[in-house]
Amino acid sequence: MALADPLSITIGGTTHSLPRLTSDGNESVYATPDGAVTLKVAQRLTGRAKNIVSTTVRLEVRKISTDVLQDTKSYIEYAITRTFTRPLVGFSETEMIDGFTGSSSILTATTNANLKKVLGRER
Repeated sequence: MALADPLSITIGGTTHSLPRLTSDGNESVYATPDGAVTLKVAQRLTGRAKNIVSTTVRLEVRKISTDVLQDTKSYIEYAITRTFTRPLVGFSETEMIDGFTGSSSILTATTNANLKKVLGRER
């Protein structure tokens, strides 16, 4: 099964439409036509018995940066990756969502205070 096509994401108040570019057995890629925003969703079975599911959602944002000292332009990029790793049996979807919500709230509570600290290289 695939996610909706196109997906929509809002970054910094700007909404981007991400049509699906590719979809194979393990990964789907959604991106803006100019490649500035890309979302990759991958599913993998791992472990010796292939009984561990690893789900990765990766957002990549790229833009042109100007180096004023050398008068050159180049692409720069950042990425945000969320990976969920769980056994095939034992944890419900609700438990995984609760864990995701809890871990997200640690970062985003009080106007993103802990996220700002982590991005500032605190541990």
